[in-house]
Amino acid sequence: MPTTPRENSTLDVDHWQSFHRKHAPANPVVTYACNWLRRNASGDVARTVLVQGDTGPGNFVQHEGVVTAVVEWELSHLGDPYEDLGRIVARSLLFPFGDLRHRFEVYAEASGLPFDRNRIWHGAVTAMTKVLTPVDGSQTAAPVHGCLPRRPTRECHRHAHAAW
Repeated sequence: MPTTPRENSTLDVDHWQSFHRKHAPANPVVTYACNWLRRNASGDVARTVLVQGDTGPGNFVQHEGVVTAVVEWELSHLGDPYEDLGRIVARSLLFPFGDLRHRFEVYAEASGLPFDRNRIWHGAVTAMTKVLTPVDGSQTAAPVHGCLPRRPTRECHRHAHAAW
């Protein structure tokens, strides 16, 4: 359970880095990313929430255009509400799904949380680091969640900035 606002952004990173150290060969990219996440963690998280951890359109069950359930909770934890928004940004690099800025503005209005691009990007880096960690630690080339990048990195980066 996070005990400080800063821990909302770092406690789960600590868990994933510990997992990486125990189960994978040393990877300076994972180490760098985890250190970056700690250095850039927000110290002003207003509230701790249940982070779904794998947020994206494939995990929303809909009926007649209304979301009726959210599935895939195996990565859930207590933390910063912006982490799930970051996960959406990370997913959109592979599977674009609309105008993210507009969707985040709607979220901000409904949740009462301000649109905070830096915190959302922190969540996106968190999501990408978590994906890298188990892939790196596996003995096979099998990707996490069965997906590999379908676009070159530069194109993904351009798409992310254009989306919002």
